[in-house]
Amino acid sequence: MSEVTNIELNENIDITANFTQEDKERVKAIAETINVENIEDVLTYGAEAQSQISKFSDDMLTKVKTKDSEAIGELLSSLVVEIKEIDKTAGKKSFFSRFRKNVQKAAAKYNTVETNVDNIVAALNEQKEQLMQDVVTFDGMYQQNLDYFHNLTVYIAAGNDKIRELREHELPAAQARAQESGLQDDAQYANDLETRISRFEKKVHDLSLTRLVSLQMGPQIRLIQNNDSQLIERIQSSILNTIPLWKSQIVIGLGVANVNKAVEAQKAVTDMTNQLLKHNSELLKEGTISVARESERAIIDIETLHQTNANLIETIDAVKQIQAEGATARMEASKELQRLEGELKDKLLEMKNEG
Repeated sequence: MSEVTNIELNENIDITANFTQEDKERVKAIAETINVENIEDVLTYGAEAQSQISKFSDDMLTKVKTKDSEAIGELLSSLVVEIKEIDKTAGKKSFFSRFRKNVQKAAAKYNTVETNVDNIVAALNEQKEQLMQDVVTFDGMYQQNLDYFHNLTVYIAAGNDKIRELREHELPAAQARAQESGLQDDAQYANDLETRISRFEKKVHDLSLTRLVSLQMGPQIRLIQNNDSQLIERIQSSILNTIPLWKSQIVIGLGVANVNKAVEAQKAVTDMTNQLLKHNSELLKEGTISVARESERAIIDIETLHQTNANLIETIDAVKQIQAEGATARMEASKELQRLEGELKDKLLEMKNEG
């Protein structure tokens, strides 16, 4: 993130490098309409593009706020509870070992839990569909942000062209005219033009900051999409892997208990149960560790936040320094104008006395 920030605030970077001919023509057309002598034009320059970014940010915030990821976690937790319900222990005896006492009661218990699990799976499917729609929506938002970013870049390029024209041609011409004529009106016009150019430069700089916000939204949108995709994968795994495996194991257990009432059958069921429990405990261990590891990982690394914060502080300090330097330059220019005016008046008085 720090490299991106430094690039975007570096005035030596050519932001028009990837412009098409159509973009260049649009930049030229916009630059020709800029009138720094009209304060309203300066204040509203690029305002529409900025407002689009602001509204886009609000839409992003609303979309994230309405996401109910907690509900998905609760559904997955409920699923685990229901699955465990069918395998509660009585002392040290497992669910399967109790079949010989009351197979019908065990089957009824299984049917109740199965119904609850099916309801949870249906709710998870609904959440999964919503998440998939969100992924598609964020794709559209990502493209929309790219359009806003490009539009801001065009306005900034046009503003920079206009500033360059004013600094290199119009302002020197006005200053030369004031120097040559010695008229107060000409001197005031040159001073006013300098002030208007500085005000417009600040406006273009504001657009650059907004452009940077748009630039940072791209990876932010992709991070949110990635989180949604991970939730979709987790739900899919529960529905397609965990549930069928659990049901098949329970059905096998019921079938074995009904068919085999002898000691050999009981021993086979016990052996199978132990094997299943070991296998499932390994699966549960691996799955739990994997989920815990992914859940504990932060969406954004703390180093990134430190760097982003440092960059923001550097940006604020740079803006403050530029403003201070601008104020100092204007103060010095004002003193110089007063000195020049005094020299001019002294010269006029000298000429009058000689006459």
